[in-house]
This record gives sequence, structure tokens and C-alpha cells, in this order.
Amino acid sequence: GKANKALVRSLASAGLAAVGLSGSDGATFTARPMGGDATGAARTGEVEAIDTRLLDLLMSHGFLPVLSSTSMDAHHRGMNVNADTVAFALAARLGARTLAFLSDIPGVMHEGTVIGDLDAVRARELVERAVIQGGMVPKVTASLEAVAGGVGSVVIGQYDGPGSLARLLEGTSGTRIHGAKEKP
Repeated sequence: GKANKALVRSLASAGLAAVGLSGSDGATFTARPMGGDATGAARTGEVEAIDTRLLDLLMSHGFLPVLSSTSMDAHHRGMNVNADTVAFALAARLGARTLAFLSDIPGVMHEGTVIGDLDAVRARELVERAVIQGGMVPKVTASLEAVAGGVGSVVIGQYDGPGSLARLLEGTSGTRIHGAKEKP
């Protein structure tokens, strides 16, 4: 709610026609409870279905959808879904060329240095060898799933002010993860 609308206002101040939505709007994405518990107070779920018609309509008319990761289950009860998971699933469904994952860290790190480029084979190897550790493991794993699902590449990196996103997308900062046979 609050973060979504704050981001919409920030984008609007930059001249973008942003629209704040949740997964419930237009049933853009629905969720199923994690662990089978549909009655818990936390109501945490995972993406079950995606319908991009509302997003397609908005984007075809020049609007930028800004989605929060809350949604609903099959019985229209509220669900919280991991935002990374939602972003990766939607990017794959939309066939995005690039998905930028903004973080508080500069990218996938090894011995204090950002690894600038990882293909799928190398990324899996580094996870298996525990070079990639902690909270970065689910991000890299989800990135690999997104690439396997049709996203051209995923960039993981830090947003630290104006120009950060451009540098990430240009490949001059962060870590770009792509398919095994694709060049960044």
C-alpha cells in the first residue's frame, strides 16, 4: 500500500504515467497458501496463476504499472507473496528482455568483488560450491528460473541514486544473469 503509492508519486514526479496496483487488481496474479495452511494470520502464499491482460492494456496506452506483491487466493482472501517471486514470474510471463532486481548490495559478490556476468551454468556451479551464499541464493535461483522461463537476462544490483538503473541496464554495474548460450 504505502510503498506502492510512494513509488507511484516518485515516478509521476519524473514524468511517468505510473499506476499503482496489487495482484488482486484484475486478478493480475493469484496465490495459493504456502505449506497448505489457508487459515493462518500471516496468509503467506506463492504465485499460482498470472493474467497479464490488465498490465498489457495499461502498457499499450502508455502507463507504467507498479505492482505490490499482495494478492488473493482462489477464495478471494488476501495473501502476501514474496515480491521477488512475483517480479520474476511476471517478467517471465511478459517475456521481458531484462528484469532489474534492485537491492542494497552491488551484485553477486565473490571475495569482495562483484561478479559482472554469470551464465546459467556458472551461476548454478557457484551456488553448488557455496560461493553464492545466504540471501543471494534465492535471488540467483529465481533469476535462473526467470531466464529459463523466457526473460532475456536478470540484473541484480544496488540502486544508490540517479543513474543507477541506467548503469545496471547498460551492464556497467551489478551482476547480469543470462542463459548458458546467450551473450549479455
